[in-house]
Amino acid sequence: MDVFGFGKSGTAVEEHYQSPEMQQQQKHALMEVGNHKLNEHTKWVLTDALSRNDPVGTVAGYYDEALSIAGVSGYFLEDLGFSYEEFLQATGGSFRKIVRDTPVFPFSMEKFRKERGKGRYCLITRKGTLISVGTFKEESTDDEGRPMWVLAVRVIMEEMEAEAERQRMRRENQAMDQLLQGVTRMVENFVVCDVCQDRYEFYDMDNRADYAPGGSYRDFLLRLDTGYVALINGENVTMSNLLSVDHLREVLRTEKDIYKFEFCSMDKRRFKVLSVIPVEWTEGELTRVLLISQDVGQKYELENLANTDSLTNLFNERYLVKALERMEKRRQSFTMFYLDLDLFKPVNDSYGHSVGDQLLRAVAGRLKNCIRSADLAFRIGGDEFVLILVGDTNVNLCQTMVQRIRDAVGQPFDISGRCICVDVSCGYAIFPQEGNTAEEIRILADKRMYRDKEHHEERERVLQERYRSGQMDLR
Repeated sequence: MDVFGFGKSGTAVEEHYQSPEMQQQQKHALMEVGNHKLNEHTKWVLTDALSRNDPVGTVAGYYDEALSIAGVSGYFLEDLGFSYEEFLQATGGSFRKIVRDTPVFPFSMEKFRKERGKGRYCLITRKGTLISVGTFKEESTDDEGRPMWVLAVRVIMEEMEAEAERQRMRRENQAMDQLLQGVTRMVENFVVCDVCQDRYEFYDMDNRADYAPGGSYRDFLLRLDTGYVALINGENVTMSNLLSVDHLREVLRTEKDIYKFEFCSMDKRRFKVLSVIPVEWTEGELTRVLLISQDVGQKYELENLANTDSLTNLFNERYLVKALERMEKRRQSFTMFYLDLDLFKPVNDSYGHSVGDQLLRAVAGRLKNCIRSADLAFRIGGDEFVLILVGDTNVNLCQTMVQRIRDAVGQPFDISGRCICVDVSCGYAIFPQEGNTAEEIRILADKRMYRDKEHHEERERVLQERYRSGQMDLR
C-alpha cells in the first residue's frame, strides 16, 4: 500500500501540497488499492472535486462491472467505520458491494456512468447499516487511457443522527423486552399491541379466554368499546379514542413514559385502571405497547355510593357540586334544568311514603330517558331534580327540552295499581352565556323554576282538590 499526498516534490504546486496546512489534512490523501496506480491527472481531478464540494471522504475507481476501486482516502474509511484491511476484506476492492441508490432500490450502473457533478447515494457501513452521502463525481483516465471515476463524498449528518437514534431505540427495545418478561410473572393477563401492523396478542395466564389470542388491533378496540368506557375527569370517553395510535404516540414519547386511565364496564359493576407501557420503537416511532389492567372495583364501589342517591340511583347533590366545579374550571358549555315536582305532597299525604318513594323512582327513570348518555341526572333532595345537558345549546332547544320533560313526567304513573298524576315546574340556564360561574347558573335556573311554579299555582290547586275527592286519574 502506497500512501501519498496530491503530488510529488519538484514543482511549486507540489510544494504547496506539502505545506504544513496540507499536512494537517492527510486524511484527504488517497491510499492506493491493490496494484492500481493513480496518475497525476486523477489526483488533480480529485483536488478539483474537493475544492468544489468541500467533502470529507474520497474514492476513485474504474468503470468495470465491479467498479474496482483504485484508491480510497482515510476519511472515507472512517465514515464507514472500516480500517484499510477491513475494507479490502469486506469489499474485495469492489465499490459495487457497498453502494446503493436508496435504502430500498439497488445500485444502477447506467445512472452512475451518466452522472456528473453532484449526486446522492447510500453506502453500507462496517456494521451493515446504510448512511446517505452527498457526492461530487468527475471523470479521469489512467496512464493507459482507461476511463476512471472520482467521487468526493460527504456524509449527510442528519442520516448519522438518525442512525444514532436507531441504535438508541434498539437498546431501549431490548430493555423493554426484559420488562415484558418480568410483567408475565406479575399479572394474570396482558395485551401486547403492534399499533403499526394493526395486530394484538392477548396473554391469558388464568385461561379465562376473555379475548381471542390474537387479531386486528382495531377490532380489539371496537370490542373494548362495546364492553367498557373510560373515565376521564369523571366523564365517559370511548376506549378506542384513548388507545388510538395517534393519541398513544402523543402521550408516550420516551421509554420512561407510562399512560394510565381508569375505566369501567357498561353496567358499572367492574372498575379497573389501565396502564399503557411503550415496548418498542422503529425509526423513532412508537410501534408496540403493553396493556395491563388492574381491578380497582372496591374503590369505585365506595365512591359510587358516596355520589349516588340511594333511592333513585341518580347522582346526588354531592356529585352535582363536583360536576359543576369541574365544568366551570374547564369552561365546558352546559345547560342546567332545575326541576320540582308539582302535586307530590298530596301523593305522600294520601298514600304514604312508600308510594311516594315508588313515584320518585318512576320519575327518575323517565327523566333519564329524556337525556343522552353523556348528560347527567341528579336528585338533590325531596322532589327536586337537576338535569345537566353537556355541550352548546340555545333558547329554542332548551324550550323544546322543557316540553319533553313535561310530557314525560305528565303522563300518568301506575304505582301499585293506582293511577298517580303529577306535574313538574322547570327552569333552565345556559353556561357560559347566562352566567360566568356555575353558582350563577344554578341560582338563575332555580329562580326560573320558581317563576314557572307560580304559573302552575291555580292548576295545582284544582288538581289537589281532585286528589282529595279521589279523582286521581283526571287531569
